[in-house]
Amino acid sequence: MIDRVPTRAGPSSIASAASGLADIASVLESLDRPVEQLEGVLELMGRFIPYDRAALLDAGSGVGHGLLVVPDAKVEDHRQLHERLSSLHELLTEEAVPPNVPRSLPDSTDEHTHLAVPLVALDQVVGILLVERSRDSYEIHHLQLLSVVAAQLAGYVAKLRLRTEEEKVARVTRRAADLLEHVRDGFLEFDSDRVCVSANPSAIDLLGSERAVVGASADELLAFGDNRTFVEALRRAVEEGIDTRLEAEHLPEGERWWEADVYPTEIGASLFIRDVSERRRAEEFRDLLVGIIGHDLRTPLAAITLTAETLLHRDRLDDETKKAVARVARSGARMGEMVTQLLDLTRIRIGRTLPIRRREARLDRICRQVVDEVARSHPDRLIEPELDEDTRGMWDGDRLAQVVANLLENALKHGEAGTPVRIRAWQGSDDDVYLSVHNEGPPIPDGLVPTLFQAFREAGRRAAEDSTLGLGLFIARTVVEAHGGTIDVDSSPDSGTTFTVRLPRSASTSEALEPFDRPAQWRATEGHPQD
Repeated sequence: MIDRVPTRAGPSSIASAASGLADIASVLESLDRPVEQLEGVLELMGRFIPYDRAALLDAGSGVGHGLLVVPDAKVEDHRQLHERLSSLHELLTEEAVPPNVPRSLPDSTDEHTHLAVPLVALDQVVGILLVERSRDSYEIHHLQLLSVVAAQLAGYVAKLRLRTEEEKVARVTRRAADLLEHVRDGFLEFDSDRVCVSANPSAIDLLGSERAVVGASADELLAFGDNRTFVEALRRAVEEGIDTRLEAEHLPEGERWWEADVYPTEIGASLFIRDVSERRRAEEFRDLLVGIIGHDLRTPLAAITLTAETLLHRDRLDDETKKAVARVARSGARMGEMVTQLLDLTRIRIGRTLPIRRREARLDRICRQVVDEVARSHPDRLIEPELDEDTRGMWDGDRLAQVVANLLENALKHGEAGTPVRIRAWQGSDDDVYLSVHNEGPPIPDGLVPTLFQAFREAGRRAAEDSTLGLGLFIARTVVEAHGGTIDVDSSPDSGTTFTVRLPRSASTSEALEPFDRPAQWRATEGHPQD
């Protein structure tokens, strides 16, 4: 602020000021030691703007911990000065000022005269420059000169900020470059003409020599052949900004499988490529193992079970032999169930949906059939069905029979001996049919409920006595969800445990889709699926 309007500066003062401003401009040419440079500017400024103390609040680059004071002040004075200039900066920028708080210039508690001007760079207030003295008031030309110095300092602070940001970018770029040098995935960068401009060592190892990769166009990359899908994916990334997932198999180098992700960038497109041959071979081995289990193991199991059941119907067997044969039949049936569950689990775990073959079916008939079969295996238990007849829908009857059987076996297994298991099927609405299975007895512990439908969880509860895999509820949930339905459980000491299934009568749009058929060349999927 200015206490009075004085006279203009004389010729000698103007010459001195011009010389001082030129010296300041020279000092600010270097960014090497910013604290020293800024302190030097404050000292040079004293040649043409008299002061007892000069201060610079740097809100742009953080040099000098935000405040430089010349000559240096005591800690208490420094703190007071910092608070005053910070308040002024907040007032100018409307930053950090609580709502409904009066905005005013900070009051000075001493007898000094002050001049303060903002440092403005790129339409932003990046600092405050202040001078103060106690003997005389400041004149108008002092304010004019201080404004010129503030403009010089604002440019300097802006350059400091820009350098800091450039250093950050450079550090991030170096870290990214180091990472790309050591990651196993290949990385290639293409310009807007779809020419490869850089490639990391992993990409060179995957695709061939550097000469065959860097500088080659998308059409010339031999590892990709003259493949239109790959070229089109790059074009869409460059021109339309679309991400694409690419997959390929049986490339010219031999039995190798690759995956690649194409992303748009500022200069064109980037490509991350990885060799997934080992993973694909493992998947093929897993498919082979599933085939062995599903065919070669099921056949002798069926023979064992059929033979045991045939022997049980013969009258010439004594009681001990019948008991032994019955155990063989039960064990064979249990092993057959395990094989079925393992096949279903493998299909689910490798990312395939369970095959659902829809045809018109009645849930009440499915339930009666399963109840008859399960009741024969548990002659000492009572199963009470309550089945409405209007329970038609387009479902896979065999899969729903799995659901009903798994829920019934679970209820008989964990329900209290001597109590009935109740199964209901009813029409809930025009679009949905419901199924519930209820048993009495101890409730499911709260800690198990969140993971109850996960694979192998049931086995952890009573594996020793059940001799099961703990896949029944997991597969039941998967089958229900494949039909577009839901399955829930309610369990308490008073009401027992009830599993409730909701089934849409017709196909649901939320059902999972079958996976792509494997092509012999690259295939593209727009966007990137979530793993």
